[in-house]
Amino acid sequence: MSAHWFFFSACRQDADDLPPSVTITAPSSNLPDYAFGEDLYAAFSCTDGVELSQWTYRLTDESGTLRASNGYQTIGGEALSFEANFVQPLEDVQWPSGDYTLAVFVRDAAGNEGAAFKTIRYYEAPLERTAVFLLREVTGQIVIDSLDTTTNDFTEAYSTSGNISCATTGNIEQEVVIGGRTQAQLWFSPHPDLGQFTSYVGQNPLQDVFVRDLYRDTSNLRYVAALADGNIREFEQGGSLVNTIAVNELFLPEQVAVTNEHCVSSLRSVGQNNRNLAIYFRNTGTLINSYTLQGDVVAIEGFTSDRLIAFINKDDGTVDALRYDPATQTLVGTGWLVSNSPLRTALHLGDGRYAVAHDEGVAFHNFVQGTFQPAAINSIAANDLAYDPVSGSVFAIDANSVVQLNPNSGMLMQQWMVGQGPKAIEVLLNK
Repeated sequence: MSAHWFFFSACRQDADDLPPSVTITAPSSNLPDYAFGEDLYAAFSCTDGVELSQWTYRLTDESGTLRASNGYQTIGGEALSFEANFVQPLEDVQWPSGDYTLAVFVRDAAGNEGAAFKTIRYYEAPLERTAVFLLREVTGQIVIDSLDTTTNDFTEAYSTSGNISCATTGNIEQEVVIGGRTQAQLWFSPHPDLGQFTSYVGQNPLQDVFVRDLYRDTSNLRYVAALADGNIREFEQGGSLVNTIAVNELFLPEQVAVTNEHCVSSLRSVGQNNRNLAIYFRNTGTLINSYTLQGDVVAIEGFTSDRLIAFINKDDGTVDALRYDPATQTLVGTGWLVSNSPLRTALHLGDGRYAVAHDEGVAFHNFVQGTFQPAAINSIAANDLAYDPVSGSVFAIDANSVVQLNPNSGMLMQQWMVGQGPKAIEVLLNK
C-alpha cells in the first residue's frame, strides 16, 4: 500500500507596518512666535490604510524638557482619516524663552505610530516683583508687613506667635520661609495667603539661636538651613525635609551655602570659640575638608554657578573674602579689598557684584570690573539686605526703617519708617 502525502498551503495577508500620515495644519506659518499669556491654537489631519486608534500632542522646550501634553486620546468610529484641533495655554511663568517643538503623534489599530512636527518660538514671562516683605518681631509675635504698591507704604499682612532669626523666599513656590530664633521651628508661608503656613518643628537642646542661616538654592529649588540641633537640613516647598548633613558633634553650623554637589558651612565649637569652614559632599554628607579660621564668617554667597565666596571678619580687625573652588576643593584668597571695618552682612547681586553692609553704611562692589561705591554715600547701618533685579535696587533695613538703594551710585532712592523690631527684608519675584 503506497503512502500519499498531502500538502496544504495558505496565503497570509501581509501585516500592516505603515504608520499613519500626519500633517499639522495650524499653525501654518514658518516659526510662528508666541508670548507668555497667549494661547497656542493647533490643528492636524491624519490618514491611514487601517483603523486609526489614538493621538496625542507634546510640547518640548530647547533642552528637551516636556512642557505640555494631553496624553493619548481615543479615535473612535473605525476612522481611516481624522482631524482635530486643540488649544494649549502658555501661562506657566517657569517656561523659558526658546524654540519649542510641537509634535503630534497618531497610532493605528496595528500599533504603528506616525508623527508631525512644528517649531514655534516662545517668549517667556517678564520678570516681575510680586511683593516686598518686612518681617518684624514684636513681643513674641512674628509680624509680616507687605509693601502696598498703591499707597507705597508697608502695612501689616499677617502676624502669628513666634520669634525670628532669619528669612528667605521661594519665587517659584511663591512662599516666604521664616526661621525661628529660640523657637525650634521654620514657617513656610504661601503668598498671598500668608496665614496658611506649614512648618517644620525641630529640637533646640541648647536653647541657642535655632535657625542660624537660610540659603535659597535656586537650581534645585531647595532651602538649606543651618540649625542649632547640629545639622544642616534641606527642605522643599512647604517644609518637606529632603536631606540632612550632620556636622561634627562638638560644633554647630552657622553660615551655609551650596553648589550642585557641595555644601560649605562655617562651624563654631560649642561653648568655645573655635571656628572652621567645612566642605561636605551634599548628597552623602561626607566631610571633604575643614579649614581652621581666625575670624567669624559673616556670609557665604554665590560667585559663579559652582563657586562660593565666604566673607570673614578676621580677629585682627581686617576683612577677608575666600573663594571655594570645587574643581580643586580648596579655598582661595580673592585679594579683594572688601572693607576697612567689620561687616554686618553681604549679598551677591550677580555678575561679580556685591552689597556689603557695615557700620558706616552699605557699600557696593563690582569685583569683576573693579568699581566701588563707598558706604558713606548712604550711611545706612543695615542689618539685612535684599536684591530686587526688576528695579535693579537693593532694599535694606536698619533699626527702624526700610530703605531702597541704587547699587550703581550707592545713593538712597526711598526710605520708609516702620514699626518696631525689623528682623529681615525679603523680595518675592514671580519666577
